[in-house]
Amino acid sequence: GEAVKLAEACRRLGFSVRQGERLIADGRFPIPELPRIGRRSHHRFSSIEIDRYLADASTNDAKVAARG
Repeated sequence: GEAVKLAEACRRLGFSVRQGERLIADGRFPIPELPRIGRRSHHRFSSIEIDRYLADASTNDAKVAARG
């Protein structure tokens, strides 16, 4: 895995960057941030965590559709 910036994380998750910033500010961004290195560091996220989140979301969608 690799660390990706907020813009890439939002692109993969289907959010605008502005929506991602709002979710972070509200504490509701679905992927935990990686620890910052230094005071000027930007938001970074694990690509592995993003992939896990997307896999879980697609599995949950399939389970709901199967019940319907």
